[in-house]
Amino acid sequence: MRIKRPDKKSALSLIESAKKDMAFTLSLEVSEESSSTIVETSMSHSGS
Repeated sequence: MRIKRPDKKSALSLIESAKKDMAFTLSLEVSEESSSTIVETSMSHSGS
């Protein structure tokens, strides 16, 4: 059996990606047109 080790580089990459996505989401003006993008982005980071 293989021993799993934490992949710090991958973890940091995921964190940076999430920060960029959240910055984009927070920059959107809340409106009916932007609602699906806001919900989609927030759901992808909530683990649901």
